[in-house]
Amino acid sequence: MGMRIGELAALLGVSTRTVRYYHHQGVLPEPSRRANGYREYGMRDAIALARVRRLVDLGLSLEEAGGIIRDDQARDLPEILREIDADLARREQEIQVKRSRLADLLRQAEVGALGPDDTASPELVAFLREVDIASSKSAAWDRDLLVLMDSMAPPPDRERSSARYAALADDPEVAARGQDFYRRLDELAEAKPDDSRITPLATALAEYTAEHMLTGPATDPPEWSVEVVEPYLDELAPAQAEVVRQVIRLIAGGKVPAMTTTTPTLPFDRPDPMEPPPAYALLRDRTPVARVLTPDGQPAWLVTSYDAVAAVLSDRRFGLAPPGSDFPGNDTLFQDGEAHARLRRLVSKAFSPRSLAALRPRIEQLATGHVSAFAGAGPPADLVAELAAPLSITVISELLGVGIDERERFRALADAASAADFVFGAEEDMAAAAQAWDALGGYAAGLVAAKRKEPGDDLLSSLIAVRDTDDGRLSDHELIAMTTTIVSAGYLSATNAISVGTIRLLTEGRLPTLATADSEQADATVAEVLRMQAGLTGEPFPRYAHEDLELAGVPISAGDLVLVRLEAANRDPGHFPEPDRFLPGRESSPPLVFGHGLHYCLGAPLARLEVGAALSALARQLPDLQLREPVDHIEWTRNAVDIGPVALRVTW
Repeated sequence: MGMRIGELAALLGVSTRTVRYYHHQGVLPEPSRRANGYREYGMRDAIALARVRRLVDLGLSLEEAGGIIRDDQARDLPEILREIDADLARREQEIQVKRSRLADLLRQAEVGALGPDDTASPELVAFLREVDIASSKSAAWDRDLLVLMDSMAPPPDRERSSARYAALADDPEVAARGQDFYRRLDELAEAKPDDSRITPLATALAEYTAEHMLTGPATDPPEWSVEVVEPYLDELAPAQAEVVRQVIRLIAGGKVPAMTTTTPTLPFDRPDPMEPPPAYALLRDRTPVARVLTPDGQPAWLVTSYDAVAAVLSDRRFGLAPPGSDFPGNDTLFQDGEAHARLRRLVSKAFSPRSLAALRPRIEQLATGHVSAFAGAGPPADLVAELAAPLSITVISELLGVGIDERERFRALADAASAADFVFGAEEDMAAAAQAWDALGGYAAGLVAAKRKEPGDDLLSSLIAVRDTDDGRLSDHELIAMTTTIVSAGYLSATNAISVGTIRLLTEGRLPTLATADSEQADATVAEVLRMQAGLTGEPFPRYAHEDLELAGVPISAGDLVLVRLEAANRDPGHFPEPDRFLPGRESSPPLVFGHGLHYCLGAPLARLEVGAALSALARQLPDLQLREPVDHIEWTRNAVDIGPVALRVTW
């Protein structure tokens, strides 16, 4: 009889999270699964896990331990143990070298001969000797900070830095430029923080640092952050401190050409499909506006803090439409300025609170009916294909007045358009996207023409009827574009929101409580569900800077691509205490779920209503609903705009 993961973990005295982490890192091979999808562990797996723990305890890294485990079939155990012994011998030698260095420092300290730089590496001391200026206060400050950072650095980082300093100490040109920078910094001792000399000096110093201090034998850049050195800036004059801040921001943001080789590329690794990539939290805390590369190699700014994301989405200096770009499909969606404002004024008449409130009974009826049919078919079932997607397309079909006999064709067109990756797709993806959107646009054109002839009690007919003295009325082109927008914004996102929301409530054990919740409690639960999955089920489209500006202290140039991440913003601890906990009714800033500012989603109330109706109906009719497989076994879509489960296998 095999063991479950919890039994294996308990046997070896580790957590199940540790076992999963070893699987994810490739250290511990994954065993076969039972018919119910759970892993089944045997004695060999227990032995392998015990060996990993033993090797790690001996001081090996996970990578080294994994290599030994994977290669164990091909080599004898004595050979493996000899390699471990040799590695430990090398580490023992390193320790002896460090102890010898410490003994020298101790002898100097006992006789009072320990100098201010003697805790630093000899290579750094030699480098500072070449560039130092005895009378320069800024040089003295820089020397003290470098010595402190060098002393606190982990051994591998310190060794790489030492190799770099050794190379720089022999370069007279580098030393001369360093001395010149110190002189220029000293000249700012009495200057104001807005002195015109600050930015040119910061730019030149950032380029110098990137070229000489962040290249060479050590290729990994340090964690550049203003917060790291801020406590030490009080020793500088205000203008000098501002130079240092700008240098760090330029380097951290990747605005220095020499830093492009270390710029991270999207997408970041996501170990847990239900949670944001861990890199988002690191960037948000250190560099909330960071330089990255898109999957196709375009340089961009990644924005991860709540305040910076909200600023981008509400600032008219950022636009959706890049100059000269031709997005396939709905070009109206990418309008900016007055053209967008006019369109929004007209469309908002059909999306008024009164109009949307009138839809509540019908949407709740549709949700109840679809869940009843889903439950009646019996388990097991795929919640995506059999409930979330059918409900979402039915709601959209009724909004647009699509006839029942046309809905199968309409869904096929919507599926093709929603699957197209027209944001960062390859050339063939772009062609497929254009074809899918053309087909959907053709259907929308026929639907608009039919509604003009014979209006109905639906949203599309209301949009056709909208008139305004100043803004006129919506043209056929705008109506067709708006129809495809409703599909793109409402179909895939609603399907994924219902599916991911179900996973969240089941894993949090909250689905049954939703069945008895009052309207206020239900709304709070849905709001928290949407906060925690915002971004996962739909990030805003990329923005482009329309002029030179500054964002969170980082200079942004006109034409720069800017990517905001709602996932990261809605986990900002500065706005959401304990952001990773599921806390319905929490007191916090308004979550950024449906965008913000100029392009805030007009259909947000409708989306909340639909998701809430679906989850509440599930809670009432299927309180015993449960997942048939662990969350980490669920396959996820790869759409660049909206991510969700390919299938969600459930039972009850």
